[in-house]
Amino acid sequence: MFMYMFRKPKLCTQCLEVGKPKVHTPGSILITLILLIPFFIPAIVYEIWRVTNRKYACACCGSFELIPPESKRAKQLLSAGKVAG
Repeated sequence: MFMYMFRKPKLCTQCLEVGKPKVHTPGSILITLILLIPFFIPAIVYEIWRVTNRKYACACCGSFELIPPESKRAKQLLSAGKVAG
């Protein structure tokens, strides 16, 4: 969790937003809690899966297509003002 505090700004290739990404954790903590009482081991496995599959997502649009803003592609996208595709 400590590593998520110092995340660097990224460029979203979908919406061209430059900023700190948010952390996206798949699944639901509610499912973990429901599984915890009758099925302890599956709940632990499910929670490990959730934590190991965390990804950075754009804080604006939720896309996972993030690149460093100082990269060559980022500079091309920002100078063109649109997503090439």
